[in-house]
Amino acid sequence: AFWIFLLCITSCSEPRPLATSQESTLNEIPVKYARGFQIFETPEGIKVRLRDAGDTLKIIDEYFFTNDSQKEGIKVPINAATLNSTTFVAFFDWLERVDLVKGLSYTESVMNKNMSVLIRAGQTLEITEGGEPAYELIVALAPDIYMTYDIDEENTTRLEGAGIEVIKNLEYQEPHPLGRTEWIKLVGILTGKFEESVKIFEEIESRYWEIRRKAGLSSYLPA
Repeated sequence: AFWIFLLCITSCSEPRPLATSQESTLNEIPVKYARGFQIFETPEGIKVRLRDAGDTLKIIDEYFFTNDSQKEGIKVPINAATLNSTTFVAFFDWLERVDLVKGLSYTESVMNKNMSVLIRAGQTLEITEGGEPAYELIVALAPDIYMTYDIDEENTTRLEGAGIEVIKNLEYQEPHPLGRTEWIKLVGILTGKFEESVKIFEEIESRYWEIRRKAGLSSYLPA
């Protein structure tokens, strides 16, 4: 069913200027299909830049991840997460870390078996009330991150003030299904399983093109 879904896919905040004075010192890790993010390796950790998938010159946000408790940045690997979209669940499941998801929006619509088990056991709670994120509950759960596709400045400040990092996942903006799938690399960074996320993505990529070849569909060359 996943492959049928993948083949059938056809298709923030105000951008801010980016300081590029240290850009040449960063080692960019290749991102093949996704247009909405870039990954850079630094001596201190990993930097992720979010861009507008429709206009990659527009920078949406930047995150710096580190496993060094003495350095500034988002500490990884995380121990707990809350997610504002069920589409994010697959990334955690592929990496075998759905156990990290302590809160999730629209749990009644979850199709993932492993996630459903945790929801039924009360280990993952619904974090939406009346169609809106229940920020008081999110704060009470005290996760390391709140992953969302959109959030206003007021609630971003509220969560960050409670020690919760707000991470935007804009996979839905990607024009190609493999671009959406490649966002697993962001979750790989968060969970400390980046290398595994790359391998999983490459396996999905290979199987995707094999299915298209057998189906006689036209090829696609990433930009």
